[in-house]
Amino acid sequence: GDLYRTLRRMEKDDWMKSDWEKNKSGPDRRTYTITQEGKDFLKSATTSLTRTDELIHRFLEGYQKVISP
Repeated sequence: GDLYRTLRRMEKDDWMKSDWEKNKSGPDRRTYTITQEGKDFLKSATTSLTRTDELIHRFLEGYQKVISP
């Protein structure tokens, strides 16, 4: 349930779009495609997470030096 709520929220934010795909041998299904705005957001989020990762690693390296001189 949470996955589909998240996908709908992302679609509302214009980060992705959905379409119904016709299926001859079974029920139709919804497919999702990332939009350019979604790609831009993902790039920004990735940059931010990379910076956070670098800060955490620097902190842990410093911490290790303090507790294990």
